[in-house]
Amino acid sequence: NIGRAMHQLGLLPAALHYYKKVLDMPPVVEGQDGIYDLKREAAHNTALIYKGSGATELARMYLLRLKVGHACLSQLFLVDNELFM
Repeated sequence: NIGRAMHQLGLLPAALHYYKKVLDMPPVVEGQDGIYDLKREAAHNTALIYKGSGATELARMYLLRLKVGHACLSQLFLVDNELFM
């Protein structure tokens, strides 16, 4: 995933660009076990970038708007109890 590579290199604007492209795309692969896509991961990583820059409301918006799974949300809540309370 190009977004993840950009994130690892610290090129956060480029990472956000590619993460948002993932969020706008339909799932790429459908298999016997269901649909596989990277929307949850992209939303999570987008939220981490925004949280790291101090834009906690944007981070929250991406997580809630995309209805990221409860486990993922609870992990983010536990990182900083005051972040999304």
